[in-house]
Amino acid sequence: MSQGNTAHAQVIDRLRTQDVRRDARDMIEMLHGHDGSDRDRARNLRNRRDMIVRRHGDVTLTLAVYYGERIASQPRVLPVPTPEMLDRVRDELAHQGGYGGFRWHLATQLDQLPAPPHQRAVLAIVGIDARGRIDGSLPRPSHDALDKHFRRNLRALVQTVIEHPMFVETLKSAERKGERVVFLWRYERPHRVAA
Repeated sequence: MSQGNTAHAQVIDRLRTQDVRRDARDMIEMLHGHDGSDRDRARNLRNRRDMIVRRHGDVTLTLAVYYGERIASQPRVLPVPTPEMLDRVRDELAHQGGYGGFRWHLATQLDQLPAPPHQRAVLAIVGIDARGRIDGSLPRPSHDALDKHFRRNLRALVQTVIEHPMFVETLKSAERKGERVVFLWRYERPHRVAA
């Protein structure tokens, strides 16, 4: 560009590329006197630059990038865990590694929770992905604040959690991550998993 005037800009070279940074570095090296990736192209670039400098005087070299049409992308759909994967996780939680140092029971429905009244129990709301990984970081309502039965009626507690307005965010977050929301429970005096 002569004196920063874009209306009178002269094109030295055009390049179609998949790697803009690499090719821009290569072009700058060529204009500084190096051969770059192609000796003939480098010489032609320098000749064109010198011709423009003779014609217009002092010029500023500017690189411009034009991105073509955006390629339509499909929303990424993550697979959810299969019933077989949930059974595997259920077995690992109850008989093998546990979760957080304790053995847990996995429930996907209210009738899989213990019938009230039962001894005091602990509840955890987690997500499980298609690989069987447990995600304990889902946003969720504080079930400790919602518990009116002193941990002796998990079915009523889970029903209260499901009806809470924030549980919608729990489900949305799990869907974005490709997870299924499940309820883990254990009695308050549990069998610890040996480390």
